Amino acid sequence: MADYLCGCDISHHDGAVDFYTMYRRGLRFVFIKASQGLRKDSAFCRNWLGAREAGLLRGAYHFLDWSASAEKQAEFFLATLGDDIGELPPVVDYELEPPARDAIKRLAKFVEIVEHEVGGIIIYTSWGYWNLAGSRDDAWARYPLWIAHYTMGAQPRLPLPWQKWTFWQYTANGDGRYFGTQSRSLDLNYFDGNLDALVAFSLSWRRRDEHGLVTVEATPKHIAPRSDSNRVGIMPAGVRVRPTSVSVESSHRVWVLVSHGGISVWIPAVYDGKQYLTDV
Repeated sequence: MADYLCGCDISHHDGAVDFYTMYRRGLRFVFIKASQGLRKDSAFCRNWLGAREAGLLRGAYHFLDWSASAEKQAEFFLATLGDDIGELPPVVDYELEPPARDAIKRLAKFVEIVEHEVGGIIIYTSWGYWNLAGSRDDAWARYPLWIAHYTMGAQPRLPLPWQKWTFWQYTANGDGRYFGTQSRSLDLNYFDGNLDALVAFSLSWRRRDEHGLVTVEATPKHIAPRSDSNRVGIMPAGVRVRPTSVSVESSHRVWVLVSHGGISVWIPAVYDGKQYLTDV
């Protein structure tokens, strides 16, 4: 699977996590459980901060259950994330059996609320569960799919209406100790692309205004992303800019070419783990 980028997903069940080891072992993204129902995952805060400090691209997931309404769960999930919603779109984990009689309606409401608030959402499910409690309506295919299918095959089995996957959880038996978790087993995932593609994906989903602009946090001047570049800019906080190009130095340092005031300059989207571009 040399064409795929590797990552993992974790929760409190994985115990203490050494995210620097995770990064050194080649993982570049991590999905972290934030909540289930109206309960916050006990390890979320330390995992969320630890992954950011190590330079891993992060996505938070909510395990949708039937203990409370979809509206209340979506609100709780968003409140748990606060201002730091991560680099990857948030995820709804749709797998709880037996499914509620109106499970797909609950999922639709949860997705609607989260997408409206932050701009995007990923759906995690399996072929079997989606065929049991999902829908073949083509409208679902516009959401990125994180598919669970444990196989040695070259591709996972996809439920309709999806024709492609974005993330693939291909095993629940990764070597946790090798990748820095206290747990012996670890869920491992592929992203369908390389690091440049993942960074581009991480910048593409955020909510923008009607002009396609995003907001800049105060940015210091850094070394240019390329030695021949003389367009490294300093932007004050609150300025809205239009990203036009991405240059990936590493997952710790990502540069974006932005247009503002008739000129184009390079500013860091992420520099040494700190994020400088936010959604509006």
